[in-house]
Amino acid sequence: FPREGEPFALPPSSSVEDAPLNVDEVDDSWCGTHIDHSLLTVLCPSMYLFHPTPPTSSSSSAPLDPLIIPSPSRSTGLFIKTRAGKVVQATIPENCVALQTGETVELLTSRRLAATPHFVNATAATLGRKALEVIERRKEEEPETWGKVESGTVSRETLAVFLQPNHDEVVAEDGETFGQFSTRVFKRHYEEASK
Repeated sequence: FPREGEPFALPPSSSVEDAPLNVDEVDDSWCGTHIDHSLLTVLCPSMYLFHPTPPTSSSSSAPLDPLIIPSPSRSTGLFIKTRAGKVVQATIPENCVALQTGETVELLTSRRLAATPHFVNATAATLGRKALEVIERRKEEEPETWGKVESGTVSRETLAVFLQPNHDEVVAEDGETFGQFSTRVFKRHYEEASK
């Protein structure tokens, strides 16, 4: 599956078999493995948008609006790592939210609750059958505008709300405040990034 923003061709949906989820093939290609340093992260379900590439012959026409599609493949989306190190897909049902524990909760509970390592995977050879069927239906419904669309890109849209204490709240047994802890986390991330 191309990385976000890379175009790909649209094969007929009838030629695509939806591959079963193989956790051994997932990677953190869209968002690297990390833990949040907040108390909790509130997560909404992901929404995937297909951004059609306009045909070269219609370069003067206005760009087409993105189309909401189902998950591009069974292996696309949010994955978490359990305490035992097992990788599990975290699918959030429509009209629901998920709560994910952060590193501050880990500190406050003396590690009785652990921060959740997680990442976002984009691995897939092509769009899945359901996503292609939605695009094909739009091409049939709007042949003048969508009929010649042969490629496009996919983006993953989501919303995460990070819940955290005030900066002066003590979060660790040694008296460290959330503000001090945040500074330490930011330094850790920037030191890792500069290596």
